[in-house]
Amino acid sequence: MSALINNAITNAINNLSRYSRVLPSFCAKSQNLNNETDRHSRVGGNLSPKRSIASNIIISLFTFAFLLISPLFASDPRLQEYADGVMLEKASEKGDRNAPFLLAGIYVRNIKDYDKALYWYKTCYNRGNKDCALGAGMVYSDCLGDYKNGKIWYKEAYQMGSAEGAYGLAGIIADIDKDYPKAIEWYEKAYKMDDIEAAYALGLLYHQTLKDYPKAIEWYQIAHNKKHTEAANALGLLYKQVLQDYPKAIEWYTIAYKMGDINAPNNLGLLYKDVLKDYPKAIEWFQKSYDKNKNHYGSLYWIAVIHRDGLGIKKDLTKARLLFQEIANNGVGEAKKLSKQALLALDSAKSQ
Repeated sequence: MSALINNAITNAINNLSRYSRVLPSFCAKSQNLNNETDRHSRVGGNLSPKRSIASNIIISLFTFAFLLISPLFASDPRLQEYADGVMLEKASEKGDRNAPFLLAGIYVRNIKDYDKALYWYKTCYNRGNKDCALGAGMVYSDCLGDYKNGKIWYKEAYQMGSAEGAYGLAGIIADIDKDYPKAIEWYEKAYKMDDIEAAYALGLLYHQTLKDYPKAIEWYQIAHNKKHTEAANALGLLYKQVLQDYPKAIEWYTIAYKMGDINAPNNLGLLYKDVLKDYPKAIEWFQKSYDKNKNHYGSLYWIAVIHRDGLGIKKDLTKARLLFQEIANNGVGEAKKLSKQALLALDSAKSQ
């Protein structure tokens, strides 16, 4: 039975999206109404749907097997709250090669005991799992801010054949050490190992930090040609904000939208609203943005503002009020705050 479980874990991990991240992002950012983000995150990001589904399959196999052969008690009482954790701990203690990787994830995401997470990542690293060296690097750098040890473990992951190890190491060298030539060297190592994310990161580095726009375009296009969605959105941003080539910006934002990028339609709405002053077109794209992502209340807010102020269309205070009210009731962050202020202003104007 343990061999069957081990094979199932190995096969599932091998089938995971190679760009899944071990750790979730712990620094939630409020939505900026004028956000034209490329959504780049060096080593954060939630687990991809593919990893989540695979992990659930793995955990279900553990649960089924150990319900048959083991009592449900964990040596760490905190794991009792997580049935999956109990099973994974038992498998880890029995010497399983991959179970500690998943167990460490519970300590990171749920219990937030990073020392214990490191213990299990290092345990499965010692059993030859390169993903665990990567996980240790992420805990040191992202959770503990220990970039020295982060670099050591990322490099170890790279030496075990992990492109993401080179990618994570490049991120620390760029963001913390500010050694951009060295960072480029490591991003290129990751790219040569077929890490598409590294091509995109090089585009960002040349675009946002080094201001070398021809090189930024080159690397964004390489990433785009490898089907990296955010690269097309970043090209749109570069053409709009830096080169002020608005037809090109529209072209790339539209490409990003067709590839499924959730920020591209909002970026098109902002371009039509702020630069081209084509408000009907702005409404069209803001609506597409909201339809694509019902949490994007910033897009809905700008539709309300256009109706309230009669920008390029007939003023419609009733429509504006309904939209502001919806955002005030259900929205978050800046959009919610500004919508409440807008409603108060409309009420004040009505009473005068």
